[in-house]
Amino acid sequence: MSDIPQWWKEYKEGKTEPTYDVELTTTYESSQRKKQSGGQGASEGTSSGPKPSGGTLEKSDPVTPPISVPVTANPSQTRFVMNGQPVSVTEAYIINDTNYLQIRAIASMLNGTAAQFDIGWDGQYAVIEPGKPFSGTVTEAKLQSTTNVQKSGTKFKMDGEVFTFFDARLIDGATNYIQLREFAQKLSGTVSQFNVYWDNDARQAVIQPGVTYTGYPPVIETSDDTDTSSEEVRAEIYCIKASKNENFVIEVADASTEDGVKLKLGTKTGDDNQKFKFIKVEKDVYVIQCVHSGKLWTSGGKKGAVLTQSLSASDANSYAFRVIKQADGTYRIMDNTGLYAGVSDAKVENRTNIILGTEASDESQVFILERIP
Repeated sequence: MSDIPQWWKEYKEGKTEPTYDVELTTTYESSQRKKQSGGQGASEGTSSGPKPSGGTLEKSDPVTPPISVPVTANPSQTRFVMNGQPVSVTEAYIINDTNYLQIRAIASMLNGTAAQFDIGWDGQYAVIEPGKPFSGTVTEAKLQSTTNVQKSGTKFKMDGEVFTFFDARLIDGATNYIQLREFAQKLSGTVSQFNVYWDNDARQAVIQPGVTYTGYPPVIETSDDTDTSSEEVRAEIYCIKASKNENFVIEVADASTEDGVKLKLGTKTGDDNQKFKFIKVEKDVYVIQCVHSGKLWTSGGKKGAVLTQSLSASDANSYAFRVIKQADGTYRIMDNTGLYAGVSDAKVENRTNIILGTEASDESQVFILERIP
C-alpha cells in the first residue's frame, strides 16, 4: 500500500537488520575466522546433481526474492551471537546486503544446541534430519568476491517431505547457500527449531536455539516505556473477546495446527485455541502467538483478507500488529499496513471470519483483552 501509516514508518526507520544497511567495514573475527566449504556428506553430493551444502544467514526482514539480474557475492562480515556469546559463522556470503550461508555451516554452528540437526546426501536429495547431531565436516576454503551466482533448484528432504528453498543460490560452483531466516522458518515446529533476528542497537544477528521462529526479539519481561497503555499486554496470555458480545472470542478455526487456518469468532470455551500470547517487538507493536499451535497471527495486508495463523510468511512484517488501547480500556489491533482486525460484516456469531478493514466507527473492530492466569 502507498498509504502506510506514519507509526509504522517511524518504527521501521533504522530498525531493519543488515538487509539494507549492513556495515561491510565492520569485521567479525576477520583474522581468525575460518572460510570453509565442501567437506563430507551433504556437501559432496554425487555427479547426478549439485552439492546440497546449502546455507543461509539471518535476516530479520522479509525473505529476499530470488535474483533475476547479475549480482556479486562478497564474503560476509556480519556479527553473530548465540546464547549471549559470539559465534564463528563459516561459509557466509552477502548479496545485495542479504546474507547467505551453507547449510553444513549452519549445522556445524548449531551442533550441540537444542537446534542441532544433521544434513546428508542420499544420492538424490539433501536430507535434513532434525534433532540429530551433525555428523559431517566443513572443509576450510577461502571465500572471495564472485559474480558466479545462480538460482538453485536443489531438492531437499525432511521428515518425508521433498521441497526446494525459495531463495537458494549456487555461489561460485555447485554449492548451495540459503538465507538463515528462510531455513529457520522451515525448521519451525521441529525439534531443531530456532529463532533469528537482527539486533539493530548492537549491529549483530542473534540466534536463539530451541524456540519458535518469529524473526523478532524474545518477549520483553520488563520495560522502561513511559507509555503504560501497552504494559498490560506485554508478556501475558489473553483471550480476545468481541466488545459487542463478550461471550464470543477470537479463535483458530477447528483448533487446527496447520498453516493458513483462519481466525474466526467462537463461543468462549477457554480452550487453548482461544488463547494468544502477545510478544512485544517495540513499544505497542506485537507478534501474536497462538497458544495451542505455537504459530503466529498473519496478515495478508489487503482489505477484506481473513487473518490466519502461520509460520511460513515470506514477509516477516506480516506477523507484526499494533495493539492500540482505547479510552474505554478496549483495544484495536492494526496490521503493519494500517488495516484493522475486525468481525466480518459485524456478525457476532460462531465461525464469523476475522478480517482486515479500514477503521470503522462501530464495535466490530474493538476487542476486550482478558488476561489468562
